[in-house]
Amino acid sequence: MIKKFSKKTKIWLVVLAMLVLARLVMPYFIVKYVNKVLANDIAPYKGHIYDVDLSLYRGAYRICDMKIDKVNENGKTPFVHAPHIDLSIEWKSLLEGSLVGEVVLEEPRINFKLSKQGSQTGEGVDWVKLVEDLMPTQINRFAVENGTVTFNCIDGKAPDFNIDFKDFELEAKNIRNVEEKEIPLPSSVMATANAPGYGGLFKFDGKAMFLKKIPDFDFNAKFENGELKGINEVFRYYSGGMDFEKGKLNMYSEMAMKDGSYKGYFKPILIDATIFNRKEEDRSFKQGAKELFAEGIQEVFENHKKDQTAFRVPIQGKIEATRNSSVWKTIISAFSNAYIRAFQFKLDDTINFKSVAKKEGEKKEKEGFFHKFRRDKNKEN
Repeated sequence: MIKKFSKKTKIWLVVLAMLVLARLVMPYFIVKYVNKVLANDIAPYKGHIYDVDLSLYRGAYRICDMKIDKVNENGKTPFVHAPHIDLSIEWKSLLEGSLVGEVVLEEPRINFKLSKQGSQTGEGVDWVKLVEDLMPTQINRFAVENGTVTFNCIDGKAPDFNIDFKDFELEAKNIRNVEEKEIPLPSSVMATANAPGYGGLFKFDGKAMFLKKIPDFDFNAKFENGELKGINEVFRYYSGGMDFEKGKLNMYSEMAMKDGSYKGYFKPILIDATIFNRKEEDRSFKQGAKELFAEGIQEVFENHKKDQTAFRVPIQGKIEATRNSSVWKTIISAFSNAYIRAFQFKLDDTINFKSVAKKEGEKKEKEGFFHKFRRDKNKEN
């Protein structure tokens, strides 16, 4: 005898059947939608994905094997390849009353190219809008896990310059300012990477306010233990054949920006740098004299106690028009490093968002005073 189900049970069975059916057919429509977006909305780039995996219980879907190429008359050039992209609801923020999402790229490979014949930097495409089109909620966390970023500089005359960053990790949190709403720079950004071809380690950390047309930020960046011999091919071209025999390269930078006004510095440090080698064979007298002279100049700027040469290049201006760095300040800082004090192997910790914001506020207050003064004078006249 066939047992009859109650009305309530039948309703639950229908709902369950609909969920199963949705789970089976939704991937097909999602793949079709994503491929349509990647094919039509990011010109001159075109993309394609292979498949998606749904995780209904955590409100997420996983894009499998996404490839984006730059397409022109010369064919296709690979730009981004991401084996997996996870897009999901951020449950922590949901518990606080905000429906936002997070995007995680797993093991992506990104290829940038700078060339006079045609660069590939992603410029001209609103990539933020693309991510928002793929993720129906606002993005509050964006992360990259175990990525590879490649830079190719092709000048046409100068030697090609390539650098690969391996083990690239990036995390930007609280982008939509769900937490810490009263803090001026609520979002945190951290990144690390290795440069195996140059032996260096890159680290970046900062704070930002992304919910502005021109974001405010305060960041520190450093690249340490790079091999000077790694840049010899380019150095030979621009120095007329000279190269480094040995030495290490460290670079440090801090920058803060408020309402488009920024201030910072860039500080490269050369450790135990050697250009002239007495025992080098097959070298002309002219080339040897040039390298010896360069070695002498380097010795003038070198801090002999710590066997290092450093320059501090100040950076300051408005985001609309970058001001050139002061040559004299650079020279003075170099002599300061050599004869007064050596730069320490760390960030100077002299640039911060608070000081830049204060300076910008004082500037606006002063402009407001003179505007009021001129207005009162005009009324008197």
